[in-house]
Amino acid sequence: MALLGNLISRSLRIRKQFTIKVASPRTYQRRTLRNLLERGQYTAFGKQYGFDKMLSESVDWETEFREKVPFHNYNSMFAGWWHKCLEGQENVTWPGKVKYFALSSGTSESASKHIPVTQDMIRSTKKVGFKQFYSMTNFKIPSGTFDKGVLMLGGSTSLMKQGDYYEGDMSGISAKNMPRFLSNFFYKPGQKISRKPQWDERIKLIIEKAPKWDVGILCG
Repeated sequence: MALLGNLISRSLRIRKQFTIKVASPRTYQRRTLRNLLERGQYTAFGKQYGFDKMLSESVDWETEFREKVPFHNYNSMFAGWWHKCLEGQENVTWPGKVKYFALSSGTSESASKHIPVTQDMIRSTKKVGFKQFYSMTNFKIPSGTFDKGVLMLGGSTSLMKQGDYYEGDMSGISAKNMPRFLSNFFYKPGQKISRKPQWDERIKLIIEKAPKWDVGILCG
């Protein structure tokens, strides 16, 4: 595995040499909003607020967006839109049909919130994860670190099936959709333990197994 660590470390350093110059936060935010409008213009939400007109007719599309799209909290989004996703409707607030819903509790009136997790969102999460991995070249991290396992403490990957969709913790959804090579070679505690539905049971098994693992990175 020492050779693998050196190869990964070297490839990350080489990639850094081709990294595009970082733009201002506003530039990225504006670009992201534009992409979201383009992707969402044919959804029910996009049609309701005229995303297509913002993109084709408006000179100042940012102002149009601020003026025409009202602020939503979770309750208003769920009551007006996301409940339709739970019912299996397609193209509600994002293209396609939602396969996963993340369960989350917080300060809203709802005891348990159902947050849609689209395939595009899962791909975006993977992309961000790799970017965080690439950023490790900014620190003096020994190449041997890349030989070691990555211990991820999160929700269960054993998701609950509800009709046409699955629900569970966001971290569990992400881990379930992890690239196979990462899951097989680096991911700890591994799929067998992470499938356990009870947190206390997973922690107990991790404590029992951890002394045998060579862990270099911890995240959660």
